[in-house]
Amino acid sequence: MKSLFLDRLHIDMTLDQMIFFRPLPELANYKTPIEGLYLTGAGTHPGGSISGMPGRNTARVFMHAQQPIAQILADVGHSLKSTAKSVFRGN
Repeated sequence: MKSLFLDRLHIDMTLDQMIFFRPLPELANYKTPIEGLYLTGAGTHPGGSISGMPGRNTARVFMHAQQPIAQILADVGHSLKSTAKSVFRGN
């Protein structure tokens, strides 16, 4: 049952409104049916807070749509760099 009260996180934090259902299953990947229009903000995964994650996630989807190979290579590079830092920092 939906809450009748406003939620500070923009949408009720119920199972049917989380992760890949946020804000709707059709829009949960940050893309809309309108080409070039993307969603971000408290209504998108992972929800409202001051983390900036919805914007980061939308930017990654947008960049991947613009240059998929370049974005994949950049992601791999960042992942390797992060892994190397954590491995060598632990010693």
